[in-house]
Amino acid sequence: MVKLEERVEQLVAEDAQEALRLRLRRMTSATICDRMLADKHPSMTSNLRRSKAEGVASAVRSALGFWEAAPTALNARLLSQYYFALQLSIAEQVAGPDENASLETIQRHTEQGHGLGTLRALDGVFPENYFVAALKSGHFGSYCRAKGHDVDAFAFDSRPRSWSKVKEEERARLVSLTDLLRRIPELRPLIPECLGLPPLSFHLVHALKNLEIESELRAEHLKRTGKFPASPVGGPNNGNTKTTYLLFSTGFGGGQGITAAFLSSLGFPIQNIVAQKEDDDPSPNFMGEYVHPENEFWWQSLPLYKAATGTSIVVPLWQTHDLFVIHFVTLYALSIVVRYLPSLWHEIENGVLDHIKALLDHYTSVVSVVLPQMGIQRITGVRLNLIYPGSGSSPI
Repeated sequence: MVKLEERVEQLVAEDAQEALRLRLRRMTSATICDRMLADKHPSMTSNLRRSKAEGVASAVRSALGFWEAAPTALNARLLSQYYFALQLSIAEQVAGPDENASLETIQRHTEQGHGLGTLRALDGVFPENYFVAALKSGHFGSYCRAKGHDVDAFAFDSRPRSWSKVKEEERARLVSLTDLLRRIPELRPLIPECLGLPPLSFHLVHALKNLEIESELRAEHLKRTGKFPASPVGGPNNGNTKTTYLLFSTGFGGGQGITAAFLSSLGFPIQNIVAQKEDDDPSPNFMGEYVHPENEFWWQSLPLYKAATGTSIVVPLWQTHDLFVIHFVTLYALSIVVRYLPSLWHEIENGVLDHIKALLDHYTSVVSVVLPQMGIQRITGVRLNLIYPGSGSSPI
């Protein structure tokens, strides 16, 4: 996940999208970007900072042009959102510490291509048979390397042109559009209904068993010493590690089809996962054990995502849990569909794939809020909190 500075900026507004738009609009000023970069990179020279500030402001201005177009048609919204994400990624890269990462040099990568490619399998149905490949050249690979995400082990030297020519062992390096959409936490309640599969993101919470163990240990300590412990006594530990019990909660939807075996197969660092209800329950919760450093809270060493969905853990894409990257790849794939596959898009809008349209309508609504917030955070290096006036978190 993206590591943000401890600084926090709060936006208090009834209209989250308008507040985010205005916040981005401020970043079209090179002077404001210069001051932002001075806070973010105190040791950066003034000449380099000014050059980068102009590049960031230009990229943000371009991003806003796509966002503020606000098309009503679904295909146009998806296309605008992809180019919005592309420009945000360019602005973020320019705003980084690399003195060679100017707007001009990064644009040269985009001129070589976007760094992704798509192809369709010979059998199956959309979107399960529609795949995305990462490429070693172009913008995506350059961006991932700048963020410390090494995707070269999964990337192709050139775009695969035909499914039949992709070797069996190479197909594991592809990701289907289905599996991309399954990774979006905000879509979790809709995934079983629209795709007929369990999601690949999960609501993760602190299990009640931890409090039960804590209570037992406190009672034992009181009985042994006659005193209450001065600090939390914690759960099972072994030397420098501690075991915390975590719950994969399905109470807010998306639990259909999930089993303990399925969760165990996803590679999360959570062991001994068991159902908390009978297996024939349509949406049981599942509890597992997470071993982590004793001097850390459980959530400090897990790649978690938190938004309207609550605390979530997501199956990584090409070994990264970065949700911005996942959105970028998803929007790229959808942009290719709306640009170059009109017959397929007709089936989505008016034919047998209309259930996918229902999912994509929700997806564009999600993107319109989470992507600007992610972009602002990543460009500035400051965590951004959206607060509703009069809520418990609003100013008193």
